[in-house]
Amino acid sequence: MILLFLLGFFFGTLFYWIFRNSFYQELREINQLAVTAQSPSWKAFLFIAWEQTKTYGLLWVLSSTPLKIPYIVWIILYKGFTNAFIFSFFIMEYGWYGIRLIVCYELPHGPVFLLIYLLTFAKIEKENHNKRLWLILVSLYVALMLACFLEIHFNIPWMKALSL
Repeated sequence: MILLFLLGFFFGTLFYWIFRNSFYQELREINQLAVTAQSPSWKAFLFIAWEQTKTYGLLWVLSSTPLKIPYIVWIILYKGFTNAFIFSFFIMEYGWYGIRLIVCYELPHGPVFLLIYLLTFAKIEKENHNKRLWLILVSLYVALMLACFLEIHFNIPWMKALSL
């Protein structure tokens, strides 16, 4: 899994470096919108929750099909790619200060998402589809929503505080 993430990370960094002039201004504007946003809203939470639910829900739907392994591979590559892309932007835009922004961007919700996905991958790998699995699924989904809440209610204010 780590090798797949690093492969995605490599290609995300490469993609950013090759095409950075094409979308540099858009990324800068998106970052400014996040920094200048008013207090975190339910609309933002619902957006993040919906985006996470789509990925996570499809993972569970595909967990009992032959597509589960390709989808897990896709998730890991995609997360590596997107993290590298965002990290490259912060470092190119803000230099050493960008590293602090990266920490704010990933904490506290990043480790929670990582743990949820690792536990889910482990449960899917065991293929133990029984009644207890639904309890685990619901518990992990509640944890996923908690991570979405952390992302909205901690990351945006931290990014705003660092940008002042």
